[in-house]
Amino acid sequence: MKKNKALTAAFSVFALTMVSMCAIGGTFAKYADQDSGTTTATVAKWGVNVDVTCENTFGKKYNNAIDAAGTKVVSNRDLNVLAPGTNGSLGSVTITGQPEVMVDVSVSLTLTLTGWEVEGNDYCPLVFTVNETEIKWGSPEAADDPTDNDNTVIDSVAELEYAVESAVAKSGDDIAANTSLNGTYDRSVTWSWPFEGDDVKDSLLGDSASATISAAWSASVTQVD
Repeated sequence: MKKNKALTAAFSVFALTMVSMCAIGGTFAKYADQDSGTTTATVAKWGVNVDVTCENTFGKKYNNAIDAAGTKVVSNRDLNVLAPGTNGSLGSVTITGQPEVMVDVSVSLTLTLTGWEVEGNDYCPLVFTVNETEIKWGSPEAADDPTDNDNTVIDSVAELEYAVESAVAKSGDDIAANTSLNGTYDRSVTWSWPFEGDDVKDSLLGDSASATISAAWSASVTQVD
């Protein structure tokens, strides 16, 4: 009987010890570290559109519009012509977009007036309008022409060319990313030959029929290196 009691007591101590060990083991702290991550990207948006238009600038015949059927002006040489009372466009540039990169923008026009002379002196009765700015023979020079010592009024073909080109020229260096280009660099030029000119000089230009006009546009948008 004593032996059984001793065995029972020993078993009770063992069981209590196991329970204590399990309880203590369950409360032990443990170090842990964890991290996770994900990333994604898409190509930066360009979305720029540069549109240069040089259509319907001159015609072989005019009525109240270029190349309209009529008898006001009709070329018998199958050439684009212009005469007093005619008008039209010299072209335009439209730039749109909001690129997500830094860019440079440049718009320019090269205007070439050849043979606009009467009796050895320059004379060009054409009136140009750049956006809303009118530029014509005898008007004040808005741009400082480095080749002109006078810089008061336009009184030479070279000064007229320079004034129109300067009014068209527009550039922007290092334009910040995500900047809208809409409307900022748009340029349009129209031309007209009014009846209210010097009839004698206009007639002499018509007699020679050799004066010419041409326009070359350039426009670009380039990502900055």
